Amino acid sequence: MRIEVRADSGEPTEADVLAIPVGPEGVPENAGLEAAARVADEEGLAAEAGRTAVLYEGPARRVVVVGMGPKEELDADTIRTAAAAVAEAAENVGGTLAWRLDGSLAQPEEARAVVDGLLLGTYDPGRWKTGASTESPFDRLVLVGSDDAKLAETAERAATIATAANRARDLANTGANELTPERLADRAAELAGAHEDLTTEALGPEEVEKLGMGAFAGVAQGSHNPPRMIVLRYDPASPEGDVVLGLVGKAITFDTGGISIKPALYMEDMKGDMAGGAAVIEGLGAIAELGLPIRALGVVAATEDMVGGGAYRPGDIRRSRSRTPMRREDWCSPTRSPTPGSSERPTSSTLRR
Repeated sequence: MRIEVRADSGEPTEADVLAIPVGPEGVPENAGLEAAARVADEEGLAAEAGRTAVLYEGPARRVVVVGMGPKEELDADTIRTAAAAVAEAAENVGGTLAWRLDGSLAQPEEARAVVDGLLLGTYDPGRWKTGASTESPFDRLVLVGSDDAKLAETAERAATIATAANRARDLANTGANELTPERLADRAAELAGAHEDLTTEALGPEEVEKLGMGAFAGVAQGSHNPPRMIVLRYDPASPEGDVVLGLVGKAITFDTGGISIKPALYMEDMKGDMAGGAAVIEGLGAIAELGLPIRALGVVAATEDMVGGGAYRPGDIRRSRSRTPMRREDWCSPTRSPTPGSSERPTSSTLRR
């Protein structure tokens, strides 16, 4: 999405959709939108953040008037909510959206929130449906009311982050038959190939066993799709300081619960048990794209947890990378408590040697 910043000249901005945020002071008098001001007043839009009214006549194909809520509650989340509501109200029009900066927050903060609401709010989890589009309905955003040349750069950086968040959501919504641990590792390699300072490696079953990662290998042993321990490293040419940002993500690409199988209801949602790993992978990609001056390391344990003849059993003892022996039910439920009224004794989260 292209982003532009324009000063408020008093003339209508050429756009398919014009968004008019309405705070306690109402529509700005110099907006030239008497109809919008009247509707905002009649509908009481200012009192509720995200409440919209759509006008079909005016300086754009659609004029969306959106409430910002009480002044004392107004913050960046309020603006995100308002921008997402505008996007939902006008997504069938799409194209260019112009947003009038109203000065309710510092302009960089307001610009970031508008971009977040617009991109995150138009995300469609049904991209696999016939005829569904994978692109945002808006390809251009014009922020009206500033002559700060750096504001566009601020908004572009926010767009990079929001786009990465949506890509992580895509991964989490992908069916487990398409997104196996190997394919998740392929996505990490794709990002590394696009950025010079980002590298990746993916350890397979033999390397995992050799490193003594018994707990991870135990979870993976019931699946026909081999696991991958994905490691991403971002090492910019001139990092600031010696701090390394470490991110760890869980990526169970499908989690049946193994032999201790989960209930059938909502089992299909277990394809999303890798959302943490997706966030780490796409987060490292965003860090590299933004060129942040900090070294970063991402580790993502990707596997399926499946029912099968090779699946681990309750009571099996495995040794983790730290060589600590543990039972399956202990690492899954480390704070397990006895049933009320029973004589069962609490179990330790690990077994003593």
